[in-house]
Amino acid sequence: MNQLSALFLVCSLVLSVTLGAQTRSWSWGIPMVLLALSVLSAIPSFLKKPHVRGNDWIITLLGFFTAAWIAWRALASPVQELAMADVFLLAAAVGAYLAAKVMLRQELSGRIFVWSVAALLVADLAVLAVQVADPRYSPLYAVRPANLPSGFFGHYNDGANFLLAASFLLAGVACFGREGKVSRILLGLLSLLGLVAIYFTRSRGGILAAAVGATVFLVFALMYGKRKQSAWFVPLAIITPILGILAVGFLLKGWASAQEFRFQANVDTVMDNPIRLFLLGIAFSCISLHPWAGGGSRSYSWECYRIWEFQDQGGAAARPEMVHNELVQSATDYGLIGAGLISVLLVTILLIALIRAFSTKASSSFHAADGWRAGATAALAGMICQSNFSFVFHMLPGAMLLGLCMALATSSSHEDATGENESAIPYTSWLNGLIGIGCGIFLLPAGWINTRISLALLPAYLKSTDFHSEIQEINQLTAALTVWPQATFYKDRAFLYQKLSTRETGEISPDFARDQAIADYQSAIALHPYDATLTVNLANLLSASGNYPQAEFFYEKSLELQGGMEPGFHGHASYADHLLKKGTQQLRDEHPAAALQTFNAAAEQLDRLNEKAPWILFHAEGIQLKTGIYEGLGLACAAEGDFTGAMEAFELMVKDPQGAGGYYRMADSQSQLAAKRWAERRPAEALSLLLKARENIRHAQKLPTGISESQKLELKQYIDQSIAFLEKARIAPSPMEH
Repeated sequence: MNQLSALFLVCSLVLSVTLGAQTRSWSWGIPMVLLALSVLSAIPSFLKKPHVRGNDWIITLLGFFTAAWIAWRALASPVQELAMADVFLLAAAVGAYLAAKVMLRQELSGRIFVWSVAALLVADLAVLAVQVADPRYSPLYAVRPANLPSGFFGHYNDGANFLLAASFLLAGVACFGREGKVSRILLGLLSLLGLVAIYFTRSRGGILAAAVGATVFLVFALMYGKRKQSAWFVPLAIITPILGILAVGFLLKGWASAQEFRFQANVDTVMDNPIRLFLLGIAFSCISLHPWAGGGSRSYSWECYRIWEFQDQGGAAARPEMVHNELVQSATDYGLIGAGLISVLLVTILLIALIRAFSTKASSSFHAADGWRAGATAALAGMICQSNFSFVFHMLPGAMLLGLCMALATSSSHEDATGENESAIPYTSWLNGLIGIGCGIFLLPAGWINTRISLALLPAYLKSTDFHSEIQEINQLTAALTVWPQATFYKDRAFLYQKLSTRETGEISPDFARDQAIADYQSAIALHPYDATLTVNLANLLSASGNYPQAEFFYEKSLELQGGMEPGFHGHASYADHLLKKGTQQLRDEHPAAALQTFNAAAEQLDRLNEKAPWILFHAEGIQLKTGIYEGLGLACAAEGDFTGAMEAFELMVKDPQGAGGYYRMADSQSQLAAKRWAERRPAEALSLLLKARENIRHAQKLPTGISESQKLELKQYIDQSIAFLEKARIAPSPMEH
C-alpha cells in the first residue's frame, strides 16, 4: 500500500502545481481527491504498530493540538467559504505529512517520489525558460497576474517557493542519498539548475530564501561529515567561508538584478518598501482587536481596511487582502495562541532534524535519514524565510510542500526503529492513523465538491482561443452555484450582469441584467457581509435604479467597511457622485430645499474624499465630480435665496480650470442679487454686484452644461444695460458688497 500511497501523493502534488497554483480553492479539487486517496492508502501502515519511532510522538501531539486549534478557529469564522479554504490547506498539509511518513518506510515509494519531483521540476523549468523570453506566456491558464517568470505558478513569489523546495529536496538525495552515481549527478545538476532559476523569477524573498536554505544545507553537510569522519569534511570546513561569501554574493547580485529589472533602481533601495511595514503595522492593530483567539480565517482581509488611514499608512490603490507574512497572518486570524502553536511546532521540527542529523547513524537504505533531512530542512528553512515576505502557504502546493518537508526533515533511519528509541508514549502511531482517517474522510468529499466546481468553471479560465461571452461565463457560474453557493461566485456573476446592464446585447435586457446583479450582490453580502466591494457596487446599482434610500444605506455601510481604503473601493467618491445625481434631479423637480441638503451632504463626502485620497480629485473624473457638486450647491443656494452661499460655492468651482463654467453661474447669481437689491431700494449695492457680474461674464469662456451662447449674450446685455442705467442715474457703487 505504501507504493500506492506514494503514487497518489505525487499525482496530487503534480496537479496541485499545474492546476491548483492559485488562491481559488475550487481549483484544488482534483489534487484534494488524490491526496485523500494517498492518506487513506497509508492508514494500514500506521495501524500495524502501536508505537512510533524515536520522539516523533512530540511532533504528533504538537501537530494535533495546532491543527485542532486552527480548525476550531476557522469553523468559528464569520465567512465560511474563507474558513473552508483555510481548512482545505490545513488538511492538505496534514495529509501530505502523514503520506510522506509512510512513504519513507519503503525504498520504492521514496524512489517514486524523488523522480516524480524531478520530472515536475523539469517541466516547471521548461515553462519558466519560455517565460524568460515571453513573460506573458501561460501554459494552462489564459492569464497570469504577474509578468515575471514563474513556471506553472501565476506569481513569481510562488514560483520561486516551489523551485526552492523541489531543488533542495533533490539536492539532499543527490548529495547524501543511496542512488546510483549517474542518478545522483543528474539530480544534483537539476537541483542546481532549479536554484539558479530562482534568480530569474526576480523574487527578492525567493532569492533570500535560497541563500538561507543553502546555508542550512551546508550546516547539515558539515554535521554529516563530522559525524561520519568523512575525508571531505576538512576541505569543506576550510572552504566554508568562501561558500558563505558566494552565498552573500548571490543574494546581493540577485537583489540588485531584481531591483533593476522591476523598479529600475539599485540594490540600496531593496529595503525601501514601506508598504510591507504599513501592512505589518495594520496587522498588529488587527491582532490587538482579538489578541489571543484571533478574528477567524482571513479576518485580516476585511479588518485591515477599517484600520487603514491615509495619514499613517499612505495611499494604496492595491487591496492588502493578506499580510505578506504568514506568521503574522496566523496571529491575525488565529490569535497569538495559534501563531505560538505554529511557531513551537516548526521550531520543534527543526530541532529534531538537527538532533537526528548529528546523532543518528547513517542508514544503508535508499531513503534513509541524511538525504531527506538535509534537503527537507533546507527547503523548510527557505520556505519559512520566504513566508515572511509573501503568503506562500495560502495555496495548495505551498501547503503540501510544507507538510512534506516537515515529514522528511524528521525522517528516521531504520536503525532508529530497532526499538532502542521507541516512543515513550504508546499508541501514538494509532493517533496518526486516526488523524489520517479524519483527514481523508474530510478531503475526499470536499475535493469532489471542488472538482465539480472546477469542471464548471475551468473552461472560463483555461488557455483557449475560443471567445467566452458574458452569458457563457454567467452560465458557468450558475452551474458552480448549484454545487456550492459562495459569495465569490455571486460576486463574479454580479460583475458580469452589471456589465451587461450598461448596453443592449440582444440576449437579455439592461434592466433585467441590473435586477439580476442587484440580487446577486445581495446574496453575496449575505454570505460575506464584510466585503466593501459588494456594498459599494450594490449601492451604485440601486442608485442607478432610482432606489435612493436603499442606495444610501449601502453607501454608508460601504464607508464603514472600507475605512481609510478609499483608493481601493472609492466609497466616498461613489457616494458623492450618487448625491450629485440625486441633487440635480431634485433641482429639476423644483425641490430646492431638498437639493440644498443633498448637495451639502455631497460636499461633505468631498471633504472625506480629500482626507482619504486627495489625488483622486486631481484626476479628470474627480475634477468633474468636484465642479459638478459645487455648481449644484451654488444653484441650490441661489434657488433658496442664499446668494452669499451660492457665491462661495461658485468660487470653489472656478478654482479648477475645468470649473470655468462657474464664472457664468457667478455672473447670473450676482445679477439676480442685484435685481433684489434694486427692488429693496439699495441701488449702490446693486451696481456693485452688477460690476462684479460684468467682470465674471467676461471670464465665462466656458459655459455650464445646458447654457447656450445666446443665453450668455442675453445675460451680458442685461448686465451692461443695467450698469448703464444706474451709472446714468449717477449711482456710485457700494464698497461694502462682496
